[in-house]
Amino acid sequence: EEYEPHPFPQEEEIKCRDGRWSIPTLQCFTPCREEFNLQKARINEDTRRYEAQEASDNPITETQELAELRAIDKGPPRELKDVKSSLFADEYEPPKGSK
Repeated sequence: EEYEPHPFPQEEEIKCRDGRWSIPTLQCFTPCREEFNLQKARINEDTRRYEAQEASDNPITETQELAELRAIDKGPPRELKDVKSSLFADEYEPPKGSK
């Protein structure tokens, strides 16, 4: 069988809309594991090298961003018994203190 490594990322330049700055970057156009056929990999090859990873110089990583979003959305857990169906709307009792 033929060995199929993932194609190299393409170099791309990201430009600011008003043209004041541009950043050269590498972009992988398809998810690496999707493109890489593990059945045709070399024996004992480390397939992690084909996984997309965040750059170490990113100001904020995806993991940090996800943690921050979870911290913001820490409302009380909703339970099914607290949700009233619209079928029983006429039986719904408003919370005490509200009119």
